[in-house]
Amino acid sequence: MRYVKMNLGLSADVLKAGLITAGLMLPYGLAGAQSFPAKPVKIVVPWAAGSSADIVTRLVSSAMGVKLRGTFVVENKAGATGAIGANSVATSPADGYTLLSVANVYIMGLALQGKPFDFKNEWASIGMMALPASVLVVNPKAMPGVKDFSSLGAFAKANPNMEINYGSSGTGSRSHLAMFMLSKRLGLNSTHIPYKGQAQATTDLVAGRLSAMILDYGANKSQIAAGAVLPIMVVMPKRLSDLPGVPVARELGLQELESMNTTFGLVAPKGTPTAITNRLSDLVRDAVAEREVQEDLRKFGNEPQYMDSATYGASLDDLYGKILKIVQENSIKPD
Repeated sequence: MRYVKMNLGLSADVLKAGLITAGLMLPYGLAGAQSFPAKPVKIVVPWAAGSSADIVTRLVSSAMGVKLRGTFVVENKAGATGAIGANSVATSPADGYTLLSVANVYIMGLALQGKPFDFKNEWASIGMMALPASVLVVNPKAMPGVKDFSSLGAFAKANPNMEINYGSSGTGSRSHLAMFMLSKRLGLNSTHIPYKGQAQATTDLVAGRLSAMILDYGANKSQIAAGAVLPIMVVMPKRLSDLPGVPVARELGLQELESMNTTFGLVAPKGTPTAITNRLSDLVRDAVAEREVQEDLRKFGNEPQYMDSATYGASLDDLYGKILKIVQENSIKPD
């Protein structure tokens, strides 16, 4: 059975309704896991329908459903920086039938609020699905003469009294913390302006009310292609095929910014049988390895990247520690 290719670009209304399901409901027995799945598996996305996390989850779960010969139903429960959806899954039965699609911003939110977090004692890891690209962009009209990353530093030195206003999707968000770290590293005279979401901040950036911002590439490809904003650095391990001339952070000696990037993965409630989480992890691995899935993920600005359950869980614990340290050392408070 082949991956069911999904034309997400032509299905915006369906996406918003949250009605896309993945896979086909056929009898299937899984040895060692009590014939899992005997019913549809629900994946809760704690973000809005049509968001990057939502699209990635639907694409990958579609391929998983075909391979498992089961049904995966994606349900959106947005709010409270992912906490509403996460809490609903955490209190669900640990039987593998309710999963959570995780993005790093949820972990960042916990660190910002100073809430304790120990992944192994709170969740059962399944695996990572994809790494979305983030791009540092500037408004060329607000920062005349800035044509690449090196000229950003030259511009700042030539205009020491000029404030560089940068936006973010909220205090403590990855777009905020990454720009905060960059400004501190380069000694930029910058001012953070938080928004309640990236869309409004992007609108102000294009209009020139903001000078710079770190954006989700997939959601802002059109503005970048049209020249409304200028990309000068990519925050991910390797260059984007769409932007081959734009260096990545590590090429510029700024690899620490990569820890601020988002990853998309799946987890289950604590206590979910290992036989089930291992089976699901194998399905994620196989789905992400499919050529058509990879093509669709890249079309929406994501790099296919599988990480096994143990490695993925450890990465979330590591991220929490890094963010908590940044928040505490710089007295960053939630809005």
